[in-house]
Amino acid sequence: RAMERGPNSPTALDLLVAPGDVLFTFGSSALANLVGHVLLVTEEPRRVTKQQFDPLGIVKVPDALQTNPWWAIRTLESTRQHRGGYLDVVSYVYVDPVSHGIFCCGERAQPAEAGVGDLVEIEECRVEVLQHPHPLRGHLHAGAWQEAVKAAFIQSKDWSWATGANAVRAGLGLGECRLEFPELGRPIFWDRRKVNKLKRRWESDPICTTCVIATWQRYFFNVARPLPVEHALELVRLYMPLKADETMPQSMLAELQRCRWVRLAKVPEVFRPTPVVVPVAPIAMPAPSCEAAVASDCSTTTGGSSPDCPESAEAPPRPERLRRVHDP
Repeated sequence: RAMERGPNSPTALDLLVAPGDVLFTFGSSALANLVGHVLLVTEEPRRVTKQQFDPLGIVKVPDALQTNPWWAIRTLESTRQHRGGYLDVVSYVYVDPVSHGIFCCGERAQPAEAGVGDLVEIEECRVEVLQHPHPLRGHLHAGAWQEAVKAAFIQSKDWSWATGANAVRAGLGLGECRLEFPELGRPIFWDRRKVNKLKRRWESDPICTTCVIATWQRYFFNVARPLPVEHALELVRLYMPLKADETMPQSMLAELQRCRWVRLAKVPEVFRPTPVVVPVAPIAMPAPSCEAAVASDCSTTTGGSSPDCPESAEAPPRPERLRRVHDP
């Protein structure tokens, strides 16, 4: 196999972004950069062109990016501007060919949302990817994941200032955004009351991190069925040990990196493996020596030595190696 660098290879987001990953966005203001915003990736990225998703030119970008590869990433988020629960949108992003940074410029609501099919231009913002850990990556159960996403969307509520205030207080050290678990290696003993309290956090008035945390914790409970609840709690402790209603985006970013989530600020050079067929020349077998060929012809036609044969009856016997190779 050979490694071929295809056109625009640094933009291969389909190799880097998968369902379950988190998009962390930064605004242009200092406050937006300090707080941040997160979106949950629900489907694999699709490669599109600017003409395909924006034929009317609603999203304004430099001419150099008109022909640049774009990516459509379906996401789930909670925002102050949207009323009616979580927002299910397709985010349109591109990778800068020079800096290899990821930028988002537009969104389109999905059919279940108001304003169906309307492409909305948003202020260009920088995006970082938070990849879920390797033990989960590539082993996501599609049915359990879709069930968790659907339940989170149906039971979602409007963005809440009260929940945001609780998250800020926890981020300032006046509260705790982590769930109370014993140390790794020790068994988890949660009674029904604590389990129900965890599930109630999923249905609380959300902020943007609630969408990510609640959906992943729902997934762990779905995929652990019908095993005892301790198996689901162990997955929560390993990969998402956060309170869905008391976690700031920056706090979630720091805590998940401790849980082996991988943060990608830029897209690395990506080389796609391409199989190469190399023609193999036939192997030439060595031809028998002249003496061996003459001896073989004589024994075949006469059954032994003959006066007409160059080898006389007194000739020494052929070596054992030649007999095995040339005798019929």
